[in-house]
Amino acid sequence: RRDFAIMLAQSLGHSNDELATSPFKDVADDDYGVSSIAYLYEQGITAGDDKGNFNPDANITRQEAAIFLARAFEATGTTSETFTDDAKIASWAKEYVYACKAAGIFNGDEKGNFNPTSTLTRAEAASIMVNALNK
Repeated sequence: RRDFAIMLAQSLGHSNDELATSPFKDVADDDYGVSSIAYLYEQGITAGDDKGNFNPDANITRQEAAIFLARAFEATGTTSETFTDDAKIASWAKEYVYACKAAGIFNGDEKGNFNPTSTLTRAEAASIMVNALNK
């Protein structure tokens, strides 16, 4: 999650070299990603979990990434075309997943699945950042 936050913040023009105070209990002020994580928090792109944690060392799922991306790139559209595995997408993530789909940021796999709980790979992260920046 930390590396995704850094990548996203930098794609938005933020330098990860800036000093910052962590808004999360589990991210130290000297963490190498604190500047980007704090920036995303200040921009309303991430809010952390219900315990005040960011979980920087955890993998980010595709549906979690969709939330970050929809907020970061102000994707608010929707589409009537659903993913084949729509029932597996968490209710708290659906509007963001479909906003990203409508914006052309996220696509499904060859079977039309979104795979919401799958870990986002670095290659996928790079691809969706390019898609988002080109919209």
